Amino acid sequence: MNNRNVIKNFFNRLAPDWMDEDELAPVRDEIVRRSALSENRIILDAGCGKGVMVPHLLSTNPSRLLELDLSDEMIRLNRLRWEYDSRISFLCDDILTADLPVPDAVFIFNAYPHLLDKTALAKKLSDLLPADGTVVIAHSSGKDFINQIHHDSGACEMISIPLKSPLEEYEPYGKYFSLTDWEDSDRLYYMKLTRK
Repeated sequence: MNNRNVIKNFFNRLAPDWMDEDELAPVRDEIVRRSALSENRIILDAGCGKGVMVPHLLSTNPSRLLELDLSDEMIRLNRLRWEYDSRISFLCDDILTADLPVPDAVFIFNAYPHLLDKTALAKKLSDLLPADGTVVIAHSSGKDFINQIHHDSGACEMISIPLKSPLEEYEPYGKYFSLTDWEDSDRLYYMKLTRK
C-alpha cells in the first residue's frame, strides 16, 4: 500500500471521532485575521478534515471556499456540516494531483506534517497561485508539541514528517514565495507565504 492510501485510511478511521477543540477557536480566528485576506476571494482549505476552519474562513466573506481532503470520510462529514452554504464546494483528492481552480489563498491548517513531499507541494502551489497569492501553513500548537504527539502515537511516524522551524520549512518555497510572516510558539505554528 502506498503512503497516499495509508494516510487516507488512517484519517478515514479517525474521522468519526475527530474533535474540533472549541477552546482553540480564538487561535483559528487569529490565524485568519493575521492572514489579512480581503473579501470576495477564492480560498482553498487543503487538508480540511471535517471543516474546522470553515466558519473562520467564511468570516472573510469569500466568493468561494473549496474544502479539499484526501480522506473521503472527512469530506463526507465536512459536507454534512457545511453544505447549506452555496459558496462552499467539497473535493476528495490529493492536492498534488487534483485539478483545482485558481485560488487567491491556500490554507493548510493542522495538516502540513501529513503532506510528505514538500518540494512537490511548493511547486504545485506556485503553479496554482497567481502573483501575490497567499499560502498559510498553520497549526494550533508549536512544532515541538505537534512533533511529540506524532512521535508518541507511533502510527503517525508512517504518515507524517516532523515539523521544522518556519525558516527551515520555507526552504523549498524560496524560489516561488516570500515568507512574509511566521511564528513558532507554544500556542501557534504559523507561516504566511506570498507568491512572487
